[in-house]
Amino acid sequence: MQKKITLNKSVPKTVVDLQNISYELRTSLNAILGFAQLLKTDTALLTGTQRENVNQILKASYAMLESVTNFFDQSEKISVAFQSEIELSAPQKLTPNLVYKSVFASNVEDIFNAKILIVDDQEANVLLLEQILHGAGYTAITSTMNPYAVGVLYRENNYDLILLDLQMPGLDGFQVMENLKETENEGYLPVIVVSAHEKYRVRALEEGAKDFISKPFDLYEVLMRVYNMLQVRLLHKASRNYSLKLEKIVCGLRETESNLLSSEDVLSKEKAVLSLNVMQLREANALLVSDNIKAHTLTEETEKAKAKMTDLAQHDVLTGLPNRLLLNDRLKQMIILAGRQNSLFAVLFLDLDNFKIINDLHGHSVGDQVLKMVARRLLTCVRHSDTVCRQGGDEFVILLTDIEHPEYAIKGTKSVERKILLALAKPYVIGEFEIQTSASIGISMYPDNGLDAETLIRNADTAMYRAKESGHNSYQFFE
Repeated sequence: MQKKITLNKSVPKTVVDLQNISYELRTSLNAILGFAQLLKTDTALLTGTQRENVNQILKASYAMLESVTNFFDQSEKISVAFQSEIELSAPQKLTPNLVYKSVFASNVEDIFNAKILIVDDQEANVLLLEQILHGAGYTAITSTMNPYAVGVLYRENNYDLILLDLQMPGLDGFQVMENLKETENEGYLPVIVVSAHEKYRVRALEEGAKDFISKPFDLYEVLMRVYNMLQVRLLHKASRNYSLKLEKIVCGLRETESNLLSSEDVLSKEKAVLSLNVMQLREANALLVSDNIKAHTLTEETEKAKAKMTDLAQHDVLTGLPNRLLLNDRLKQMIILAGRQNSLFAVLFLDLDNFKIINDLHGHSVGDQVLKMVARRLLTCVRHSDTVCRQGGDEFVILLTDIEHPEYAIKGTKSVERKILLALAKPYVIGEFEIQTSASIGISMYPDNGLDAETLIRNADTAMYRAKESGHNSYQFFE
């Protein structure tokens, strides 16, 4: 693997930037090739169309890799030519701010050389993770299928990151984390839990895991979460080492101060110098504390901003319900889960009847209040495991899981769709207005009415229009 180029005054910044871009492209393409090759070797898991797609990915990736390699070689020749003609400039003068940045900055090379341990009782999962990480450029990867060996391996190697499966015979992932807490004297477990059981996510994080990756693996998600976790881990170690060094310096200064104070003659001669040193120490300490507070504050604000941006991107601003983007993501996850468990679920496409008349008569502000009240009523009609989304305008989509359960049947006098129609038909009192509306509902079933998200939603939409044609305040199943 080619190493990234660092900037100095003998090479123009544009050349270095181009080389680094080609380096990143090569790294990503190698990861894609590794993952595609692994899929290709296990053809039993792929359909004919999927095998054809994998072959196309391999063909395109090899072509792109050859182009990027040629591009990197040409840019390297340019940098060598510049280095041979221009002398290197004098080294940059160190300043306190530069020293501070050099202590806490995470080097990309350090991240890819970080020690990683994979713990999973399934050999296929171990090989897949190793292939993904090696393809991305990570060099120090160890794996074990024996959960009882994790504690000893961690004490001997002090891994920077552990990818830990939860469901293992004999000793599960939660017990492994409990044992690691006795070994980790700093109380910081560098663990990312890997599991197909989404219900364990919160418990895993409460038990000390720093992140959670769902199975089946998403290549981009695995690489990004591993990279981000190693950045935090290396920053934590650098901060700890820096604090220890600073503590030693402070102890040394205090010892020197004590020795000076023990002699009146030395104190009288060095009083001025000592006062200056003490003042500088206090200023340096105050500056360090201030910078540390700013760093923590900036980190917290960044995390809050990221969480808020993610929430806004996935939820409807008016009602707070999941939007079309989050709906598609959850529907795809439900299709995968239902396919594994051979279970059924339903998609309900709901449209309010004569909602345009409400907007025309009372204005859009009143219409918005009606939409908010509709959202709240829909949430009371379903369980926490179900999903209510706003598709747009006066359209809503509801995902119902576990519909085989006798207490939650999709058909019958106590069915969910009847409950929804009754709830939405009640008057909406907004200020001095009492507004009446109803809804038409179309229903599609997995897998009978579609095997993918787009087909299920389209068929439910079609059934909804049939319900409108047959009369308002009714529902129809797709046939």
